[in-house]
Amino acid sequence: LPFLVRADNLKYLRETDFAIPEARDNLFYLWDEATNALVEAPGTGTPPAPPGTPEHLIQLPSIELAGIDPAIEGEWTVETKDGPVKVTTIFELTKKRAAQHTPEMAQEITGIHADIIRQVARKFASAKPSMIYAGYRASKYLHGDLLQRALFLLLCITGNTGKEGGGLTITNLAKDDAVFPFALSNPAAAFRVATLSRWDYVHADMKELNEDAFGKELADEMDKYFQESVEKGWF
Repeated sequence: LPFLVRADNLKYLRETDFAIPEARDNLFYLWDEATNALVEAPGTGTPPAPPGTPEHLIQLPSIELAGIDPAIEGEWTVETKDGPVKVTTIFELTKKRAAQHTPEMAQEITGIHADIIRQVARKFASAKPSMIYAGYRASKYLHGDLLQRALFLLLCITGNTGKEGGGLTITNLAKDDAVFPFALSNPAAAFRVATLSRWDYVHADMKELNEDAFGKELADEMDKYFQESVEKGWF
């Protein structure tokens, strides 16, 4: 959130924006309120490990601030190789974008009243800590990664990352060992356990969605295999 972005092209401010020999494109910047100056962002600018390097041998750089007091709000002008350029923070841009998406707008889309959205948002922000407990199936949908990015953004702006009891927990299976024996014992005639991906495909018009996203030919081929798997009991 405190990383600096150029106002002219909305790209991160990098070392390559300055007239520096052998400038690195993975070195980013912060604005240090302690010195009122531009500083390198800790942990950036390190060359990537060679391909195939075992994970336990990769030395990750420290992101310790070491006295830096990064600004998250504000606008400054820095001298680049292209001349003076205004810069701001990711947080400032996020505020402006979020202001366009009001609870009233969300109410029209979701049917959830704007007052309820505000109530939940304020409760989440004031709880210390807060956790998002989510399933992993969002990542299986087109643009589901954007939903997960939004979840992480919410955690970041409310200060709920890197804390015990906070963060994002993603699971596909129940943690309680008693849940599945209970479900599979068929305690009631109305209780059923379904293969979730099959349920989604049938009841969420996934063939039509696939056709819109990938074209009719591929959607028909996928549907052929799906129908065959149902007929032969593979699902």
